[in-house]
Amino acid sequence: MTLLYRGGARRLVFGNWLGVLALGTCLNALPAAALAQKIEPDVLHVAEKGGAQSVSVVLYLRHQHAAEAAEVLAPSFQPRIDFLADQMRSLSVSMRGMESMDRQQERELLRQRPSLFDQGAIEPLAREMNAARDEYARAVMAWARDVSGRDFAAVRAFVARLGGTVVNQTYSVSAVLARIPASSLKELEQCPDVALVGLDHPGQPELDISAPSIGAPAFWSNSVTGFPYDLGILDTGVQQDHLAFAGITFFAQPGTNPDMDGHGTHVFGIMASRDPIHRGVTYGAVTATVGFADTEAVSMVGLDWMLSNTPQMPENVNHSFGYGTANQEDYKGTDQFFDGAADTFGFSLSKSAGNNGSAFMNLTHPGPAYNLMTVTSLDDQNTLSRAGDRISSLSSWGPTVNGRKKPDLCAPGDDIVSTMNDGGFLSMSGTSMAAPHVGGSVLLLMARGVPSPLSAKAVLINTADGMDSKDTFNTADDQFVAGSHWDKAYGWGYINLNEAFLHGPDVFERTLASPNGGARQFRLFKGQMFQDEKATLTWNRHVAWNGANYPTIVRALSNLDLTLYSWASGTQAAQSASTIDNVEQVSAPANGFSVLKVSAEGNFDPAVATERFALATQENFVEAAGPNLTVTFSKGFGTGFLAPFTYTATVKNTGDVPMFNVLVGMVGYQTLGGPNPASLVSLMPGQSIPVAWTVRRMPGIFQHARVDVSSSSYGETFTWSVTDPAPL
Repeated sequence: MTLLYRGGARRLVFGNWLGVLALGTCLNALPAAALAQKIEPDVLHVAEKGGAQSVSVVLYLRHQHAAEAAEVLAPSFQPRIDFLADQMRSLSVSMRGMESMDRQQERELLRQRPSLFDQGAIEPLAREMNAARDEYARAVMAWARDVSGRDFAAVRAFVARLGGTVVNQTYSVSAVLARIPASSLKELEQCPDVALVGLDHPGQPELDISAPSIGAPAFWSNSVTGFPYDLGILDTGVQQDHLAFAGITFFAQPGTNPDMDGHGTHVFGIMASRDPIHRGVTYGAVTATVGFADTEAVSMVGLDWMLSNTPQMPENVNHSFGYGTANQEDYKGTDQFFDGAADTFGFSLSKSAGNNGSAFMNLTHPGPAYNLMTVTSLDDQNTLSRAGDRISSLSSWGPTVNGRKKPDLCAPGDDIVSTMNDGGFLSMSGTSMAAPHVGGSVLLLMARGVPSPLSAKAVLINTADGMDSKDTFNTADDQFVAGSHWDKAYGWGYINLNEAFLHGPDVFERTLASPNGGARQFRLFKGQMFQDEKATLTWNRHVAWNGANYPTIVRALSNLDLTLYSWASGTQAAQSASTIDNVEQVSAPANGFSVLKVSAEGNFDPAVATERFALATQENFVEAAGPNLTVTFSKGFGTGFLAPFTYTATVKNTGDVPMFNVLVGMVGYQTLGGPNPASLVSLMPGQSIPVAWTVRRMPGIFQHARVDVSSSSYGETFTWSVTDPAPL
């Protein structure tokens, strides 16, 4: 499909249109192999029973126009956003400094609570960043609305032909919500505009001291409270006239105020309550967008409304709802929908893990989604000390069906006192209460200068306190662990905002070009790491239109790896190289200066030209340009033209990282003495090493000698060829 953007009119001219043969018709049948993938198993189960009763289904469309718009518009918006991000990082680092600290020194610094941050200095940049992100999101949604009509009309016509009714549609991820006779469900296979058919599952809500226990006062004491960024909540609603929400501007979907259930009001209070006793994590946020959640279809419409009807795009949307246990499918349509919205519009989603109790692999959908932060619940004992905090008995556990590392984090969820729809406060428990602690933390980090929700996710995971359940449901043997550790109950660890505040500036957001058909792609970063200190890499899975290929709304996950090398020896100290996860983490086995490498492995999905990632590190890290060198030459000629003489090539490392396993070979003279190639163990930055050979000229025409240098460093081979400018 060829796209041509026509400026302000936001119209697309399409070429090579595949799928819709005529407006309002879906005629082409798909190959049998494709049909088996198109309808989710639970829909097929209902279809096999047949009958005339109508079934609520979600039809995910083949063409994902919001994702298409994001790809086309991103080059116009991203440079400005990246420029602001670099300014914010530089300013934040200058306020805190770059000195390396071990864990004990960090704790002592945080205990003293010094002023490490000037909110007044960062706020103008934060406001500009917030406005730039909002402008980008609005442009994407406007484009998607303009160009989706033909697709939706074709699917509506097909649904009508089956005797069904279209209930609603969404634009953030193109989907049609419909009721269709059970006896006609299998016929949805025949519509090439539909990529996936899923049931509209019912949704269940997944329900003082908790904000201080995760370390929020580290931000508050530096006047970082979430302002000027924006909250989102997809839930039962919010009781907007609660006194704890005075001063907050709401953009609310009709039907969300008053909150007839109370669940949404309680969850929202954990993030945004301004009550001086029961204070929310990000109580300084001044705007909030509220969408209504119920069944899958209703919740999808609610999220779509939030993305379409607010001038302030939320940086994080909290969704403390679940749509059935994820113990049959690793990644179903519900999960893909939320992944698509988060990736296309660049916000984060904090999601409750579910309240299915102590059992493996019992998260609730869309908990397995790649781009969400899925949060389990722990009991903080209603104390500031974290020593005895353990996983709640009600909390669901990971991993996913295919063994992916979900959940992401854990946070307090037992007996959390927060706002209620009667104007008072109430204690409630559940993973519903844990997720908003993480969601609110995203805003705190962005207000502290972290450039994006993707970077905030990396920082939160990197600074979490690792915990080990020993894969048993008896919490008596659970313990905190140093270094990198993912756990089925605790995820990457217990959120720690004290550490997150300190290390907020220590994150890089960069891109790697697709390695498809070309050279390997990687980036290097260098800095000091103490034993057990961590680095964390995050990126998104892209959910979008897939051109003329068999309809699918997901692109293959790009495979990025994270590797830690010793600065002194060049040896690999640690590596995280999962092929199925989009979080990688390493920790240092010992104190020392280190080199981190982010690399693209294998091939990306053909539709992915570049992959944006966030790398959270320790203080003092900088991006490295990599190995480089110069060669200078000298000759000690003998008495005759063919007499032996000494030929010296001085190799200097002009790069900013060490080079290892260096081979220096000479071509052009006959070698009489000295190994050719000569081997150098290492070459430190700025270091020069002369390599000398005893040589003589070879008869024949005059030519120039050449020195070839190679270095096997950081899992890569670097090569240089330098010609001696003086002839033989």
